[in-house]
Amino acid sequence: RKVEGAYSNSLGFDVIDTWGRPLPDPQRWPSSKGGKGFKNVADAVHKIGFKFGIHVMRGISTQAVNANTLVLDVITGGQYNDSERHWQAKENGLKERACPWMSQGFMAVYTDKGAGRAFLTSLYHQYAEWGVDFVKHDCVFGDDLDTSEILIVSEALQRISRPIVYSLSPHLEHTLRQPWLPKLVAG
Repeated sequence: RKVEGAYSNSLGFDVIDTWGRPLPDPQRWPSSKGGKGFKNVADAVHKIGFKFGIHVMRGISTQAVNANTLVLDVITGGQYNDSERHWQAKENGLKERACPWMSQGFMAVYTDKGAGRAFLTSLYHQYAEWGVDFVKHDCVFGDDLDTSEILIVSEALQRISRPIVYSLSPHLEHTLRQPWLPKLVAG
């Protein structure tokens, strides 16, 4: 959300849905009102023959964790639960693994728990519903390497009905300094 005096590492200005997933600010993107996200924008971009892409950060937003939003299970369409436990964002976010250059904005999720995987899967299902063709995923490569999140997102994208190009956006210095990283991620 565009807020006077805010900057990239400001806390609490994201627009999120009930499930803690980011939404476009309806003040800046009027076509997103009513939970439509970027669907209308993507449709307009596709209509003129182009592809539509977004830039996202790792894991979950601090705002979703602070609001303790529910975690969506895309299979049931309801709140994720396992062993009769209903999961919420506070139990899913890893504050000690915040994105270093947006430490007040985003953090990793527990990828070893079903709730973390469910949250990431719901994010990428949302992007597919919007008509996104390309996702640049930041804060998961180089010094921030999170192979678990990368693999979960990659697997989620393979199960989605529309093709989405997935980019990890590695910084050249990391690739040169650690040439084994791209090979590790590629499998």
